[in-house]
Amino acid sequence: MALAGSSTVWVSTDRFATWHSVTLPAPVLAAAAFPQGPGGSAGVSAPLGAGNPITVWIVAGPLPAASGSSGQPGGPAGSVGLFELNPLTSKVAFQGELLDANWERGAQLGSARIVRVDSSLAYAFVSKLTSTGFAGALVETTNSGSSWTTLGDPCGGLDFEVRLSVPSPGVVWMGCGSVPSTGNQLKAVYRSDDAGASWRKVWDGVVSQGTIMEGYMSSLAAVNSMQAYIGLGRGPLLQTFDGGATWMTAVPEIGGSGVSKTSTRLAPSKPGRLSAVGACGGRPTGPRGPRRARKGRRALIASRRYDDRP
Repeated sequence: MALAGSSTVWVSTDRFATWHSVTLPAPVLAAAAFPQGPGGSAGVSAPLGAGNPITVWIVAGPLPAASGSSGQPGGPAGSVGLFELNPLTSKVAFQGELLDANWERGAQLGSARIVRVDSSLAYAFVSKLTSTGFAGALVETTNSGSSWTTLGDPCGGLDFEVRLSVPSPGVVWMGCGSVPSTGNQLKAVYRSDDAGASWRKVWDGVVSQGTIMEGYMSSLAAVNSMQAYIGLGRGPLLQTFDGGATWMTAVPEIGGSGVSKTSTRLAPSKPGRLSAVGACGGRPTGPRGPRRARKGRRALIASRRYDDRP
């Protein structure tokens, strides 16, 4: 949970050799770096690193009443705001208001996710804790974050931890999870093919033959409207090739006895490939045998092509 007060973001632009800090006027809920395309516009065409310039978006809130005064970047009091950070100059600028003060009023803000699709289109999700439980809102911008439109909350109360994946304009996948209890949580995945106007539940925590998957939903990565992957903290990597109508264990199964599944993460690494990273309590196994990793260290435990089929 985010607590009241300002936040400090630490930034490195030289492969972690040096760091410098940037202060935000409110608690940071989410931050994400995006590569810049031609002309300095942010997008997803170029990979991070390799000398490519980046821009950083930061979701913070609720903004204080003094936000935006005395040269400090900020927006309307009580709102959830988007800030843009230039890592090279350490300059922070208020980009736009995601959610106004009326949405947050009487609640405690939780976590957030933000995904930028291209130079103009982006989606973000913000959760909050109310007197009746967790709720959330998915918002969309089509003008680089200057203004946002609320698209609703398909998770329906499973808003404690949300995963968001947008493989292309209009196609939005959302993974929803409840408050964990005794090492497990209620889970569901929804997909929209019309930019959030309508939603379809495509997973309810069960795979083929009625097996209920325990543990936490640690990640969600969609390739398109038909192909997606779910990482489970205490289970295997799941995959679908038919838009979520059927789910099965990915082949080969990720990890082994030495992998702490609670920290499994999925992320596109190279064009056409998907990688999984886990925290290792021993020597994890993968499709090419044991992986060397010190106890408690993160290591790449599997990498496969998007178009692999069982």
